[in-house]
Amino acid sequence: MERDQLFAYLSSLLAHLPLLIAYGVAVSLAVARWHRHPSVSALVVIATAVLLLEALVGRYLGMWLPVRMHQEGRSAAEVGLMLGAYSFGMSVVAAGCWGMLIAAIFGWRSSSVNDPR
Repeated sequence: MERDQLFAYLSSLLAHLPLLIAYGVAVSLAVARWHRHPSVSALVVIATAVLLLEALVGRYLGMWLPVRMHQEGRSAAEVGLMLGAYSFGMSVVAAGCWGMLIAAIFGWRSSSVNDPR
């Protein structure tokens, strides 16, 4: 990775620092409460780890892929199509992770005795 590319990558990560910190806090809380809620904590750790991996690798691929395709002589339309497909795939991954987080938040709760349903 060239110096300019490294700077652009680190700048991109810096822009996402609040989100990366939130992921770190989520993992820390899940690990700290693992003994009380192991399955919930496991879902949180897995989902957050995938989101973190997507943030780190995804930013790099999102920067590298268009440059590489341009070097290969691909057209702007081909680059745009590939980036659209890539973005869609990352959205599917993120949606799956959010589904796991929602399941961790609400899936383990039992209904209340006074539930009017």
